[in-house]
Amino acid sequence: MNQRYKKQQILSFQSEVPRYLYQITDGYVRLYSITDAGNERTLDIFGPGDMFPLTWALGLSPVSLYNYETFTNVDLIAYRPSELSAVLADAHELIHKQMARNEVTSLMKINALSQDTARDVVLRLLHYLVLRFGDHTQLRNWQKIVIPLTQQDIANMTSLARETVAVILKDLKDQKIITVRQKYYSLDMESVVKRIEATDFEVNLEV
Repeated sequence: MNQRYKKQQILSFQSEVPRYLYQITDGYVRLYSITDAGNERTLDIFGPGDMFPLTWALGLSPVSLYNYETFTNVDLIAYRPSELSAVLADAHELIHKQMARNEVTSLMKINALSQDTARDVVLRLLHYLVLRFGDHTQLRNWQKIVIPLTQQDIANMTSLARETVAVILKDLKDQKIITVRQKYYSLDMESVVKRIEATDFEVNLEV
């Protein structure tokens, strides 16, 4: 069943039994939790081809472990519980690749968040987002993150205050490491890799 949702619509609530297994055909969905203080923490972003919530669909949890919200306008295929066995059997290779990618991206994000300075946290997060959602630009060595991001979005992904993120992003722009146009970030990957001494810049995170 094909469905279309506008930005910022909840698809599945944490601790509730999902109505569907979703597969994204266009757009992006974020997975997030809420802290005891009431702050949202974005844990991951899913894009075209991704299926969720897999832990429920695969029988690993009776409920959704996190909240799922549309990050942009989104087109989805929604599979009813009665369809799960056939869908999972047909999509086993896709699911295997997605789960393998999720393991790699989880480690990359843990590494980013474990950095000693807020600047390194933000820079490594942007580096991860380029690897996951990047596209080449006309400028040599520059890549663009194809998802629009606000400073608050980046704060929610890093557990930093928005004001701190704003200062860091301004510094990175002044050093011509990043550019921002209409919420789309582009990175000079050569400069980024040198600054974070990355060894994973060629990791393929596509499904």
